[in-house]
Amino acid sequence: MKHLRLDPERVKIVDRRSRLMEYVAKGITNNKELASLLNTSPATVSRDFLFVAKAASKNLHNWTDKMLPLSVKCLSVSTDMIMRKAWKLLEKSEHKDGLDERKHQLEILQFIAALNGLKRNFMVDYENVVLQLTSHRAVPLD
Repeated sequence: MKHLRLDPERVKIVDRRSRLMEYVAKGITNNKELASLLNTSPATVSRDFLFVAKAASKNLHNWTDKMLPLSVKCLSVSTDMIMRKAWKLLEKSEHKDGLDERKHQLEILQFIAALNGLKRNFMVDYENVVLQLTSHRAVPLD
């Protein structure tokens, strides 16, 4: 197996950018303060911010374009499978008239109604999320 040699300068840059984001996550956003903490210049901090923002934007677009549709499809298929199973359970118990069976049927119908409501809410939320993600690009991609 071939050993990969890591460029020490590249490792240093990746580490600095990682530490930069840790400081930002802690609420430190002043370039001069960040530069002091990272032992670098404010200009380097600005370049690192731009690089990290572009990478994050690219990752978000990749997720939105590729992973989100697949996740939505899986969720939709799963919900449809659950819905079919619930309807089968209801149909199996429809010819039974006992009080416990009627309670069971009511629970199934309530579950189906709740599942339909969740699916409807998800579809509305999904459209809103996709609209927000695609209309407000934080950093234009080159």
